[in-house]
Amino acid sequence: MALWTDGDFVTSADLIATEPEISRVATSEQIVLDSIPGGPPGVCATATWQMGDRLMMKNQGFAGTLPPFVAPYSQTAAALNLVGPSSQRPRVSLSQIVVTPPYVNGMWSPIKRAAIYMALIEFYDECFGRKQQDRYKIKMDHYDDRFNRLVWPNFFSSGVPIVNQPMQCPGALYEPGAGIWSAANLSAVAGTNANASTNYDVSITWADQWNYTSPTAKGNSESAPSARATITVATAQVISVSIVGLTGPNGSQPPTIQQGQGLFTPLNASCWNVYVGLTGQTLYLQNATPVPYATKSCVLPGPPALSGYAADNGQNWNSSVTMQNTIMRG
Repeated sequence: MALWTDGDFVTSADLIATEPEISRVATSEQIVLDSIPGGPPGVCATATWQMGDRLMMKNQGFAGTLPPFVAPYSQTAAALNLVGPSSQRPRVSLSQIVVTPPYVNGMWSPIKRAAIYMALIEFYDECFGRKQQDRYKIKMDHYDDRFNRLVWPNFFSSGVPIVNQPMQCPGALYEPGAGIWSAANLSAVAGTNANASTNYDVSITWADQWNYTSPTAKGNSESAPSARATITVATAQVISVSIVGLTGPNGSQPPTIQQGQGLFTPLNASCWNVYVGLTGQTLYLQNATPVPYATKSCVLPGPPALSGYAADNGQNWNSSVTMQNTIMRG
């Protein structure tokens, strides 16, 4: 996934890669790391959103407002009421923040590393809160120290990587009204599949045809792939993909966020692409031309292509927004 709101970009695997003991301790203390659908959020999700709150706080743009003048109007009233209550709006939105690294797949971006350390702090804080054991507090203090002394300053100095016109992925977990992408969007229909009873992973992307002209000229206008959905296809069947139940961005901000986050204009999902691969392996583009958004289903003509244009991370960042420590003074 490419954007902050596409889904949970910090997982238990990331925590375990940093601190192998996490898996054993989580089992022992009965702490949920990854969120369970329909259940409460896990440590990874809650810590990530605490990190998001921290970023929004550091990206506030402060301004004064001019209160409306009422009759009788006078120059004295204008001078006395020139600066009214301050108004705050973040300079960026979480929907714009790119969380994947710009160079090597598999490497952690500075923003992801900071979120991982935030999750480690929260994990051991929860452990300590349950058992009051010094070893948990030592771990918590260790990661808190590294976060504040190394990880956060490195990220703070590099700035927040943003895309000017974001395109959420299909079924984006934290975008209002995006819908749900799952195996229910897939079906096996009559056709000829060269690989008998094979398991495939399927993802789709949104694209804005105003800038997207081909798989090699995307104009930074294709979203990150959706989550992978798996389907088993027999010899006499092919894959059918439906986008019913999904809503792509339409070029305007959702009303639920347009007053509370940074001002930006999303791209318009005028078409979509289908990517398929063997389960757990690389996903490859299946359609020669993008499927129009108004067309709600796509049936592959035969067995999936397992070579060609591979799915990537989606949009790259356009600029880096510096964070600031602001103290309001009267």
